[in-house]
Amino acid sequence: MKKKLVFLILVMSMVAASVFALGAGSCNDTPSVNYNFFYIENNVITGLTELGLEQSTIVIPAFVTNIGTGAFRNATNLTSITIPASVTSIGRWAFMSATRLTIVTFEGGSQLTSIGNSAFNHAINLTGITIPASVTSIGDNVFSWARGLTTVIFEEGSQLTSIGHSAFVGATSLTSITLPASVTIIGSRAFRRTISLTSITIPASVTTIGSWAFSDWTSMQTIYIEGRIEAYSGWHYGWLAGSNVVWLG
Repeated sequence: MKKKLVFLILVMSMVAASVFALGAGSCNDTPSVNYNFFYIENNVITGLTELGLEQSTIVIPAFVTNIGTGAFRNATNLTSITIPASVTSIGRWAFMSATRLTIVTFEGGSQLTSIGNSAFNHAINLTGITIPASVTSIGDNVFSWARGLTTVIFEEGSQLTSIGHSAFVGATSLTSITLPASVTIIGSRAFRRTISLTSITIPASVTTIGSWAFSDWTSMQTIYIEGRIEAYSGWHYGWLAGSNVVWLG
């Protein structure tokens, strides 16, 4: 009888310890997630705790649906962030001035639809990013003055329709970007001072180009325009600047 009682007590103790561990925030399938890094309200990350601000590598929990306004703003220790498929939007200023951020990883099957204004503004050490196919809009100033950014890749099957005002202004190291065939709007000053781009192709789908979209481009840079032999009326007269233009219509 005593042996049975001791065994029962031992089993109950093990169960209690397991429940406590789960309640403390451990997660067996994603052990790198630490819930103590975040302030989370209604599945939205609203900010980082003091502990979170100390971290260089962060994995966002899989239940999070939104990254809120300024959630990682000025997270100057952050170098790598993994964003789960569950996230549908990245708010304005989300990673603004995260000056050491170099790696942004979107998990497969991403449901992300929008990247808010100035989300990666002044993320000066971000060198490349692959934007999920589900994204339909990139806000104003999203990558402005991300001076280390060299490559932007849109996943195959991209649904992107809109590139915001000044989205890439001052991304002076950008050398490679291919606009998806779904894009209809390029905002004003979107590619201003992207001085390292030797060329860009505007797909036939584009109906609107804002003022000075390619200002500060020079005769050493070329804009290829698909599917027509003249600009649409929705293209602002000042979109062209001083670059070469090749009509592919």
